[in-house]
Amino acid sequence: MGKSKDIYFSWAGKDNLYNIIQSPISGILKPDIKKSVDFDKTENMVIVGDNLDVMKILLESYSGKIKMIYIDPPYNTGKNFVYRDRFKSHSDWLNFMYPRLYLARNLLRDDGVIFVSIDDNEVHHLRMIMDEIFGEENFVITITVNRPSEIASDNVVSKSEYIIVYAKNIQDFKVDGVEKYTISRGTVGNPKQTMPIIEFPIGIKCYNLQDGIYKETRKVSGSRENVENLDPIIIENGKLAKPVRLKARWRSSNDMREFFKNNFRPTLAKISGIIEEIYFENDRFIPQIKKRTYKKISSLLLSNKKGSEDLKKLGLYESIEFPKSIALLKEIISYFKFNDANLILDFFAGSGTTGHAVWDLNKEDGGNRKFILVQLDEEVQDEEIKKEFPTVADICIERLRRVSDRYKREEEGLLIKSNLDLGFKVFRLDKSGFNQTNGGDYGKKKEDC
Repeated sequence: MGKSKDIYFSWAGKDNLYNIIQSPISGILKPDIKKSVDFDKTENMVIVGDNLDVMKILLESYSGKIKMIYIDPPYNTGKNFVYRDRFKSHSDWLNFMYPRLYLARNLLRDDGVIFVSIDDNEVHHLRMIMDEIFGEENFVITITVNRPSEIASDNVVSKSEYIIVYAKNIQDFKVDGVEKYTISRGTVGNPKQTMPIIEFPIGIKCYNLQDGIYKETRKVSGSRENVENLDPIIIENGKLAKPVRLKARWRSSNDMREFFKNNFRPTLAKISGIIEEIYFENDRFIPQIKKRTYKKISSLLLSNKKGSEDLKKLGLYESIEFPKSIALLKEIISYFKFNDANLILDFFAGSGTTGHAVWDLNKEDGGNRKFILVQLDEEVQDEEIKKEFPTVADICIERLRRVSDRYKREEEGLLIKSNLDLGFKVFRLDKSGFNQTNGGDYGKKKEDC
């Protein structure tokens, strides 16, 4: 476990939390074949039951195997929530969340990451317990998310909420989901920048330049980015025919040297990205550096649609309050590449937005991401909705079934047969099981880790 702040954060009930984490559970996960879709073929799962017990069971098979966790837990606002816990104090909420986050850390891979949605009521306390569980050095970023609907009180209007992001181990953490390319000049105008001489080797491409001998680079009056050539520049077949020594205020002298030393192969840059190419594009002979980088996590997400619109398209419009949008979840998931390590966990699954987003993203980019959703079989409060969907877990399962059916019909209509896994196994936590699972190593107190 990572380092935490020197100031010990305490609250009523905290001393008993490690006993809760270590306490054995008497239960098993029983398959529900009837509610499942493609049970024998799929690798996706929906588990109905209390997430604290379910996560202890998952640790037996998935410890250190989850790439990404996203959760939208109940907020401490005094309203009714999906979970039976009604949080009358900060201590109640902390006692509810701490053991679940503790177990979540143990489920993550070393390069794993967790995103936690939260509002103003508990964002401060969430950061404190996340620092203690994950280590403050593993904090990644706080994302401010524009609310699709404002919440007003007598004196203020709340237009945003937050997503707190922590890595399992920051040294292994890498954002590598969406590739992009940048072009930057190899020179800078800083007058204090040194002007070393770099030898540019044979073979560098020269765009928009005629073959021939260039005795001198073209200079721009007053520019501090002019390049001085110490040798004639000879171009044949659109490339440097002989090495040439150039002197300038270089932006990335070491990066350029490493790229040349690596025989023009993709080379890791010192700051960020991978250098793919260095070339000249006109007779000023300022080198252009092409880097392959990745879309980074933004601290501000202004575009956030109503998740209820996604449910409306499925005929489940009023089945659940304030669902997250699939667009928001797709944005978060897309930050990371999922190869063989493709598991995404949501243990406050609600209406199943995370599963829907995984399928939608896989459909767009051909990915092979898999999900595990955990949702309590909490009764639906609305009496009319309850007639069709007695529990929130029923809504989650029905949503996924309808999405699966729709995507399969679309493929049939287009005569496409893809490798998309559009199924899910349903399991229910059965407390009548005789097997006991205890806390094991993951239940050790922090000072023992």
